[in-house]
Amino acid sequence: MKGPNKIQCVDGTWTTLPKCIEEERTCGAIPELDHGFAQPSDPPYHHGDSVEFNCTETFTMIGDRSITCISGMWTQIPLCVATDQLEKCQAPRLTANEANQSNKNEFNHNFNFSYPCRGKLEQKHSICVNGRWDPKPTCTKVEINFCPPPPQIPNAEDMKTTVKYQDGEKVSVLCKENYLIKEAEEIVCKNGRWQSIPRCVEKLSCSQPPDINHGRISPSRFSEERKEAIESRQYAHGTKLNYSCEDGFTTSEEDEITCYMGKWSPPPQCVGLPCEPPPSIPNGVVSHELDSYPYGQEVIYNCSEDFGIDGPAFIKCLGGKWSSPPECISTVYLIL
Repeated sequence: MKGPNKIQCVDGTWTTLPKCIEEERTCGAIPELDHGFAQPSDPPYHHGDSVEFNCTETFTMIGDRSITCISGMWTQIPLCVATDQLEKCQAPRLTANEANQSNKNEFNHNFNFSYPCRGKLEQKHSICVNGRWDPKPTCTKVEINFCPPPPQIPNAEDMKTTVKYQDGEKVSVLCKENYLIKEAEEIVCKNGRWQSIPRCVEKLSCSQPPDINHGRISPSRFSEERKEAIESRQYAHGTKLNYSCEDGFTTSEEDEITCYMGKWSPPPQCVGLPCEPPPSIPNGVVSHELDSYPYGQEVIYNCSEDFGIDGPAFIKCLGGKWSSPPECISTVYLIL
């Protein structure tokens, strides 16, 4: 979601609706949890997908049982703590406005502590979580600092926002077309002020993609957009191109490059394929024969006694194939 996550009727008009933008980024492998395991699930993990964890026997989970894929990143995983090592909570130090009806000095993990505040009928609650109260027991009134409407960021979509925002509230920023958000994608209300204000910067196009040895851009994968880019010698931000290697070569890593803010990501390299053992020739042998030879390696032939080399004595591994081997010809001539 981009924009405010709530709307309000102001002077007879609703404030700006948010926009739901498809999130293309996926999350990687599920993080490993010490002394715990994730429920079986199949990748890929898209934005909004959740995975649940369990702790092994004799361990207790601390934190949220599930994690969620958000914009290509997993949320915080829980902890599995040995049950016999869980810490106890000390009895809360209550003020004159609070009443501690328990004489206990310590409370076990997961204990629900209830207490009244002076002049209030309802009970307040705190839970002991591995040695800490959540939330901290108190009857002190917390002053809430509200934030004014968020600032209008240059080159971002215009937003009609609500009058005030509570501490911790977030508003996602959506840049205009041909602009890219930098820094955080959300602004946060904190202590009455907006924090982490991003910028919308213009998307820069790329010039011609880099050349690579023994490879070229794959013409068969061009879309109409890419064909226009070739003609104009400019590629829009976000354009992806693929390389293909000559026969006898293969890419050393991902064959795709991406235009990002005027620069291409590093291109792949085309590396030569290795060769199998060299061919045998009559009356000749290869010194130090191996099971496999890397691209560019040379081997030398030696001829048997009374035979000589016809041509260069060495051959070279050229992308999975050997250059032409020599011949061993007889050096013995009959005299009639």
